[in-house]
Formats: sequence, structure tokens, C-alpha cells
Amino acid sequence: MTSDWPRVSTVLADMGLSKPYPSFIPAIEHGRARGQAVHEAIRLHELGQLDPGPLHPAVGPYFVSYLAFRRLFQPVEVEREVNSAELRVRGTLDAVGYWRDLVPQQTIIVDYKCSDKPDLDAATYQLAAYALLRFPLHPTIVPTFCIELRAEGHRVHDCTSPDAGRIFEAAVRLWWAKREGPTRGGAHA
Repeated sequence: MTSDWPRVSTVLADMGLSKPYPSFIPAIEHGRARGQAVHEAIRLHELGQLDPGPLHPAVGPYFVSYLAFRRLFQPVEVEREVNSAELRVRGTLDAVGYWRDLVPQQTIIVDYKCSDKPDLDAATYQLAAYALLRFPLHPTIVPTFCIELRAEGHRVHDCTSPDAGRIFEAAVRLWWAKREGPTRGGAHA
């Protein structure tokens, strides 16, 4: 059952591939809540269900930054649940789409971060994991980008890495091995 499988972010945190962000610091909790609200506004916007009224002042500027980025990017999948039965891991990728001006069009995966200093190493592993889960036959040829949404604009970070997918795969296998021990007889316990 996939609900028993760890999320990509859990594996990254537990295996030391992302920076720890303590939940008891109010500024971090505020930033986390703002990021979740911005993601929800983006999701509703892409579904055509966003209330046209003004957004909360903490969310509005980040959403405006998304709209500016959106002029460059055409999403075809938004907030898509992905998983791998082989790796027993799951996650939610922010968007799959393509650059509007690039010909021929090439599928890319993007992840939105509402931070002035996103953890780009963790984002690289996270995006590589999503490529592995969404495109298991060709994960290394899918370019990945972290979109840093800021109150005063956005930045695009190319997080495409030839090694990050293999590192994530090893991390998730180690995550399970630490909980279950080694696989014997070719099957999971």
C-alpha cells in the first residue's frame, strides 16, 4: 500500500540529503505555511478554480512571481502524485511541462520553492527522484528546474544532474534496509 511508503522528502531528510529545518522555530513554520499556501494557489489557478479575489498579503507577491514564470512555462501536469513499486517511495511533483519558446518542445519537471535561499542540493535530489518516479524508463534525460519564487520575482535554477537519480535510488534502498535489513531470496519482507 503506497500510503505506507515514505515520501521523497522524508527519505532525503532521514538520509541527510537535505538541510534540517526545525519545526519549532516560528519563522520557519511561517515560511512553510506560506509555501503550502502558494502551492495551493498555483494548483487552484491551474485547475481554473482560484477565487479571483485578492490573495493573503503573505501569499500574493509569490503568486505574482509564479504568474510571471508561467509566461515562460506551459504546465501539462500539476501537483501529480508519483510512486515506484520497485523502490516503495512516493511523492508529489509540482509540475511537468515545457518551455514555451523552446522548439522542439522538451518535457521538463519543475519544483517551486518560496524561499530566498532554497536548498538547491536537496532540490536536485528531489527533482531527480520525481524524474525517476514519473519517467522510470528515461529519468536521466528529463531536465529539472527549481523555480525560486520570491516576493520580488523569480529565479530559475537548472538542477539537472547525471548522478542525482542514482544517489536518490541508493538512498531510498538504504532507507528501507535500515528498517527491514537486507533483502533475501529476491523479495521484500
